[in-house]
Amino acid sequence: MKKIITLFSLIFLSYNSYAQWNYTGNAFFGTVRGMYFLNADTGFAVGSNGAISKTLDGGVNWDLQAPGTGLMRGVLFIDNDTGFVCGQYGQVFKTTNGGNSWSAIYNDGSTYFRAVEFVNASTGFLAGPSGMVYKSTNYGNAWASTSLGISDADVIQIGMADEMNGYLVCANGGFEHGYIFKTTDGGASWQQVYSSDTLGMLALAVVDQDTVYAGGNLQTIIKTTDGGATWDTVYSGNVPEAVVRSAAVRSSASIVFADDFGNVLSTLDYGTNWSSELVGNSGLFSVCFPNAAKGYTGDLD
Repeated sequence: MKKIITLFSLIFLSYNSYAQWNYTGNAFFGTVRGMYFLNADTGFAVGSNGAISKTLDGGVNWDLQAPGTGLMRGVLFIDNDTGFVCGQYGQVFKTTNGGNSWSAIYNDGSTYFRAVEFVNASTGFLAGPSGMVYKSTNYGNAWASTSLGISDADVIQIGMADEMNGYLVCANGGFEHGYIFKTTDGGASWQQVYSSDTLGMLALAVVDQDTVYAGGNLQTIIKTTDGGATWDTVYSGNVPEAVVRSAAVRSSASIVFADDFGNVLSTLDYGTNWSSELVGNSGLFSVCFPNAAKGYTGDLD
């Protein structure tokens, strides 16, 4: 039976308080795997069956397009008009009219893209399988691949702090193996700064070039404040079966994660204390904050 994606939003009543998540609306049939909001009202959700869905009213109503096939995983806009979506079967789509229409700019059935990140209008990255990173320097018209030198894990998320400094997280299919890599030269090279034989890393929140949070299986969140030289566990295991799947930076002090058991995990004090709230009836694979006051997440209802 097909399922309907339900979007939840919250408004923080004060900057230093937690708040309840409220049901907003239905985006499409299937599962939502990526979201991006340009502002508090205008946003995009991508997921099953090639779906790209747009809202202009904060998630109440959605306009659905399905230019591709399979599962769309990542969505990002570099301005109000230009955006990118990537996913299964090596598909990458681009819009130059605010999501009113989409054109295929890459298609390779032998690969699988899980996330897209752009640092400026021309330069962007795709998260690929088996430790592969793809980079474009010409507005997404062509992509060159770089190997991280690992074959037992896929790149799941890429987050750039600026045009030169950024991070990516990797996990294998069973989430047992995990890696974190760092670049200081705009993605020309990547250095491994974390590895684990028990924790796959799937969620990434880059605050700046030194401060980064990452999350993965066993409902674990780790943090560095020295550019990846050392990592500390800041949250772990109220629901050890859960896998942390997505993250968003609300402010330098407030980071929000979502997991595949429907929980939202958030901190207001740089990761010292955490609130856990059951929001969805099933997995939450994406969370997005267009501003510090309002955020969105979605589940299968």
